[in-house]
Amino acid sequence: MRRHFRNRGLKQRPLQDWGNLAIREGTDSLVGFLSNPKREAVLRKAVLKDPTVIFLILSNILTAAFAIWLNWSVAAIVWTYWIQSVIIGFFYFFKILQAKTAQDPRFIYQPPVYFVALFFAFHYGFFHLIYAGLLSGVFGSFGSLLSSLPIIAVPSVIFFISHLFSFLYYLNKPKVQKTARQLMFEPYVRILPMHLTVMFVGFLMFFSFGSFLMLVIFIFLKTIADVFMHAVEHTEQISQQMA
Repeated sequence: MRRHFRNRGLKQRPLQDWGNLAIREGTDSLVGFLSNPKREAVLRKAVLKDPTVIFLILSNILTAAFAIWLNWSVAAIVWTYWIQSVIIGFFYFFKILQAKTAQDPRFIYQPPVYFVALFFAFHYGFFHLIYAGLLSGVFGSFGSLLSSLPIIAVPSVIFFISHLFSFLYYLNKPKVQKTARQLMFEPYVRILPMHLTVMFVGFLMFFSFGSFLMLVIFIFLKTIADVFMHAVEHTEQISQQMA
C-alpha cells in the first residue's frame, strides 16, 4: 500500500485512495490486539474489572434468560442481535462526530468529520438493510415478529443501555486519539465475529438441531465473540488502565 501511495499521484483519485486506507485502518484494532503480547492480560482485565464488559455480559445473560423463559424462536433471537448491531453503529456515529479529521499530506482533500459520519451512517445502514433481507429470507421477516415486538424490545433496550453506558464510561476516560477515518470501518470488525457466530449456530438450530442445549451454546458463543471484540475495540484504553 505504501508503494502504491509513492508511485501514483494521489491527486488523481484522492477519495478512492482515502477510502482504501480507511478500510485498512479499520482493521488495525484487531491486528494490533492479536499482535499485542499482553492480549491475555487485556482480556482478563476486561472481563474481571471493566464495568462495561461486565454490563455487556449481563446483557447477554438477560437475553438468554428471556429466550429460555419465553421459549423464543431462532428468528426472535437473531433479530434481537441484528438490533444490537444497529445500536453499535448508532454509537459509532457519535464517536466519529467526536473524532478529529486525519491530517494526511498524501491527500489534497480531507473529508470533514460530519461528512465521514454521514457517509458511515449511509453505508452501515445499507449493509444492515441488505443483511435484514438475508435474515428475512432464512428466518422470517421482521414484520412477522411484530406481534412479539414487546418481548424483543426488552432485551434490545437492555443492549442499548449497555452500549450507552460503555459510550459514556469511555467518554470520561483518557482518550485514545483516533481519527474519523480510523473509526469509519472499525464497527464492521466489531460486529463481524458476532454475526458469523449468530449465522452459523442459527442455521444449525433452524434447519435441524434446534434444542435447549443448542440455544445455550448459541448465546454462549455469541457472548464470547461480543466480549472479545469489545476488548479489541478498547484495547488501548484498557492497556492504559493497566499501566
